[in-house]
Amino acid sequence: CQLHDKEFETYNFNFSFSGSDINVRIIQGSTSQTQQFTISNSGNVNLTYNFTASSVAPWLNLVKNGGNGGALNQTHTLAGGQVDRFTASLNATDLAPGTTVTTTLLVSSNDASNGTAQIPISLTSEQAPYCDAICRASPSQTLGNQQLTTHNVSDPVNTATGNYAYHH
Repeated sequence: CQLHDKEFETYNFNFSFSGSDINVRIIQGSTSQTQQFTISNSGNVNLTYNFTASSVAPWLNLVKNGGNGGALNQTHTLAGGQVDRFTASLNATDLAPGTTVTTTLLVSSNDASNGTAQIPISLTSEQAPYCDAICRASPSQTLGNQQLTTHNVSDPVNTATGNYAYHH
């Protein structure tokens, strides 16, 4: 998009998006902050843009340029020749294990010719690893017909190699 002033100097902004679909699987109760994307303005005037989610997504937060979150619900201004970097923070704290939630992040700007982008986002909450019954069993239950034997070990003896040997 180009704007002209009365002296016919050309002013333009040029929106571009760099990133890919976000598809994350994380342990229920945790947060992922590994998915990043950028918005750039290769023009010479300010670009104004904002984000909207295609559906309610309380599990999604955007962090702009490594700062605080909350970038999802703000209008952003990007000077010509500059780049904004975003991290998608996905939170599975309130999701039951096995739950998958999705939304599409819509980016719109004041660049009428090339001012939109879409980022599909999917988050799957997985069950935290757990220990099966054998981990909770006492040694007498898991040794079968073997007997648990304990040994007393005396003080270690330093060998010539610097290793310690134990004798009883």
